[in-house]
Amino acid sequence: MTSVSCQPGHAGQQLSAPTAAKSVEDTAFYRYGRLISRNEVGTEPDQFAITPAAFHAAQALRARHAPRALLATATHDHKRGEDARMRLAVLSEIPEEWEAALARWMRLNAPLKRDLDGPAPDAADEIMLYQTLVGAWPLGLTADQPEALAAFEQRVTEWQEKALREAKRHSGWAAPNVEYEQACRDFLHSVLDPARAAQIVQDMAAFAARLARPGAINSLAQTLLRLTCPGVPDLYQGCEFWDFSLVDPDNRRPVDFAARQAALDRATGRASGENPASVADLLASWEDGRIKQALIHQALSLRARAPGLFGGGRYIKLRCEGALCEHILAFGRVQEGRGAIVLATRQAAKLPGTDGAPVVATAAWKDTCVILPSGFSGRTLVDALGGAPETRWTTRLFIHSVLQRLPVALLEVQ
Repeated sequence: MTSVSCQPGHAGQQLSAPTAAKSVEDTAFYRYGRLISRNEVGTEPDQFAITPAAFHAAQALRARHAPRALLATATHDHKRGEDARMRLAVLSEIPEEWEAALARWMRLNAPLKRDLDGPAPDAADEIMLYQTLVGAWPLGLTADQPEALAAFEQRVTEWQEKALREAKRHSGWAAPNVEYEQACRDFLHSVLDPARAAQIVQDMAAFAARLARPGAINSLAQTLLRLTCPGVPDLYQGCEFWDFSLVDPDNRRPVDFAARQAALDRATGRASGENPASVADLLASWEDGRIKQALIHQALSLRARAPGLFGGGRYIKLRCEGALCEHILAFGRVQEGRGAIVLATRQAAKLPGTDGAPVVATAAWKDTCVILPSGFSGRTLVDALGGAPETRWTTRLFIHSVLQRLPVALLEVQ
């Protein structure tokens, strides 16, 4: 055994991280199920949300003191994929719908439980299971796809076993409670049985579809923020497309890099010799995930053209006005005469959409606008994502003109 000598106080520093990991991330996160998108490595679940003002203040602080700090939204150790979290975050916007769905499912599925000196699964495990199902539900999965449904069930079964053992309430790694775990597996299998008269699978598929559009808006916003806020953006393998993975080993499955390369070649025109497709051109087929990859590519291309702007540029909060001003997050990056404006739709669950696509209906924005700083007024703004026409603006940037084809915009100031 190798001995390690420590100065006073060093032992606490060495123990704090693993203690927090095992007590909070690998125990409490599997017990506390209010909103499991908050139960993620590095987060504080008791901080349910922050205001846009607090977000802007935090980013301005990062720009001044930590402009090269890492910006990561997915790792090999995340509890659930970055896009699953963004979908689950929608539940906070529609609590009444979620409460009704929970009550309905818990009532209809009560006969599926076993009595092991108490219900198995108990209410806490059951509610976390439902959130896991709707958060990770594959896009387009329906009850009439038995093979795909079985594959999804297997992924959730593996998550469930780990969740029960990590929670250490009814089971554990050292002494697994085989009976309770089997009851939970049987419960999950019955819940996802499309032959049941209760038609729970159809109901869950419909609810997951309800979350999909605003969830995708959240995901595109999160992706753009990671690439444009102060810091160095990190991309975990496979997350170029939608990532609805669960905790390991699910988040470490083999990545189809060939499919991602082929999609990038098509989007850039390298495969056909044609003109590159814009991010907005992929909106109609958003469910295949190529729109997210194209956004990453175009944003990184702008960063490559203006490395100083994003690597060390100032962060400027932009003020919004109008009917839906609370649904827009806007900021600018500025350095030595160069500039960029970032716009992202927020809390879109109750806003009207367009043909099920992850974009808010143009007319809904009404007079919503962003007030441009004096240095941007009158200059040409070019959307690097192809969602807005190239134009000159004076003092107000109207959202109905900029976010016609996408829920986000990255405007290069020329």
